[in-house]
Amino acid sequence: MARAKEDLGKFLIRGGAMLAPDSDLDAVASGGPKKMIGSVIFVRGKSLEEVTKRVKEDIYYTSGVWDHNKLVILPYIEAVSESK
Repeated sequence: MARAKEDLGKFLIRGGAMLAPDSDLDAVASGGPKKMIGSVIFVRGKSLEEVTKRVKEDIYYTSGVWDHNKLVILPYIEAVSESK
């Protein structure tokens, strides 16, 4: 998300790249090439409509960086985490 720094902890919870299953994770960890196949972003919102609106206003969406046909927005409830 283009406004990641100002949204972190408010709207944006975490995000990152999805890598191809055949990615060399040791090489990636040392700064090597990444075989990126998509992104995962966890956000906080009051409704799916609010989240969808925010995503569709993002520069990555409006400029076509994100594939509109592959975008999936789903509700999520955390069950397990390192901090729980």
